[in-house]
Amino acid sequence: MNLLQNISEGGFLYLMFSSNSTISQFINQDKITHLEKWDKIKAQNQLLAERLLSFPPDSPIWPIGERMSRCANVLFFGYAEDGERRLRNTSYCRARLCPVCQWRRSLKVRAQMNEILEHVERARGLRYVMLTLTVRNCRSADLRPTLKNMLRAWGQLTSKAWFKKICVGAYRAIEVSINPLDKSCHPHIHAVLAVRPGYFSGRDYIKTEEWAQRWKEALELPYTPIVHLAALRKPFDRSAAEIAKYSLKISNLIELLNEIPDTMLADLHWGLSGLRLFSLSGVFRQAHKELHLSDMDDPQGEEDNADASVFDDIIIPYFWNAGIGRYCLG
Repeated sequence: MNLLQNISEGGFLYLMFSSNSTISQFINQDKITHLEKWDKIKAQNQLLAERLLSFPPDSPIWPIGERMSRCANVLFFGYAEDGERRLRNTSYCRARLCPVCQWRRSLKVRAQMNEILEHVERARGLRYVMLTLTVRNCRSADLRPTLKNMLRAWGQLTSKAWFKKICVGAYRAIEVSINPLDKSCHPHIHAVLAVRPGYFSGRDYIKTEEWAQRWKEALELPYTPIVHLAALRKPFDRSAAEIAKYSLKISNLIELLNEIPDTMLADLHWGLSGLRLFSLSGVFRQAHKELHLSDMDDPQGEEDNADASVFDDIIIPYFWNAGIGRYCLG
């Protein structure tokens, strides 16, 4: 073993290996596919950061690009008791458009919702409805007021007596996609409703057309918006993957990056900034509290800085190499 350097810092032992050492080769080969996803997402992050850094330095968007460029530049991995390599720590920029933060946030929401649904199922034995609420596409300049109106309407909808009668808990997430033809924005809400066991066969069942009408009234729209309704089925991990969406479809944005004007990028950033992307109520919020889960809106995962099963005595750093577009062992 050709150990070049042991650096003890903050209670961790950072191992720096030479590229030709046996351990270096072993670690690089060990579950290397785990880093391939990181490579892909960080490369997208780099593309977007470079675009934002092309704004004038005095633009309020430029510092966002600078912050984004530093996101997850170093990944610290440790080995768990089961032999799996797991992320122990990294630094997130928390910018709304950041591909890394959105990816990590979606993984976190998926894991949390799976855990919450399993917890509620054991305690209550409820049924679940997947509800998608849409509006017509809007210009990027109108994205923020459109989203704020949708959140207002959602609050109004969920406060109604009829809603409280059928629903004992709700999860709500915002998603925005971009039309590749006219570059308009398509904001919509993904929701999961916890309903009583007899909901689907009882008198309180609400059909899709009726949901659309009530959503229209809450939004105060002159047209009837499209609504999708489906029963959420087991296994919950598959359903959780469907509802743990990115707030902005990153693949969509990256594909159109060279076609989108600067004003639209700024609109997308400010349109999503400061808004609560996810919310829980009722039995879902209670389960979140009982399980001692962290804020869904934060990309910092439950395992980051928190996984007790990861051995703290050996931490392995991987550094982002922008020149070759991948993470390399430090």
